[in-house]
Amino acid sequence: MEFKRWNGKVISPYDANSKVYPCKNNQYKYQKPRKLFNVKTCTLFANSKIGLTKWFETIYYITAMKKGIASCQLAKDINVTQKLAWFMLHRIRKCFSIKTEQLGYDNPVAMDETFVGGKSKNGTQDRSTKHKTPVWGAVERKGNLIARVVPNTQKYTLMPHIEENVKEDCYVMTDECGAYKWLYKNYIHYVIKHKQKQYVDGKVHTNTIEDFWSFLKRGLFGTYHLTINEKAFAKIY
Repeated sequence: MEFKRWNGKVISPYDANSKVYPCKNNQYKYQKPRKLFNVKTCTLFANSKIGLTKWFETIYYITAMKKGIASCQLAKDINVTQKLAWFMLHRIRKCFSIKTEQLGYDNPVAMDETFVGGKSKNGTQDRSTKHKTPVWGAVERKGNLIARVVPNTQKYTLMPHIEENVKEDCYVMTDECGAYKWLYKNYIHYVIKHKQKQYVDGKVHTNTIEDFWSFLKRGLFGTYHLTINEKAFAKIY
């Protein structure tokens, strides 16, 4: 891990220009002030007594399983308590929630919205906020992704999220949802007409963000087997 992180030259995570001295127990200290650190400092493994092997196993499970993995199942797989497995899963998920710069600097952005929560009381797959939680998302082609729980999918609800997270004047791709009709004012807007059974127009499509929704729901329903409301969704992600 030291070789992967430092490639043979140890660098202090607190001061990259400071001289570093080796100490006992795989620790180091830098010149000013003489504060100890090791290869786990400033990583998700910091201040953890859990062995790196178990951390690496958990990272593998959470990223390789298409439907995700529940803490009870993980506890059995890596031979720890359910409480510890739950803690590890949440710490790893936290790493994916780090705020990034705006999308759209290098590649076009696809955006869409979905409704999480399973079937409504009458058994239909509707888009009602009464029984489901609306979620807006945007993904940069071959880049980062942003998803937000929103109260509804109307124009003035989505507009602040789009303006905050998507670079002005970049290429954006959406379906024909009325909430996106204003985008031509600030963005180069392409529309895919799903109602006319149009899903790809050359390089223009929203398949990337729709694939994310598929993986998200597969993980929620396949792992937790429950109906997600806004409060539970925000707690899990």
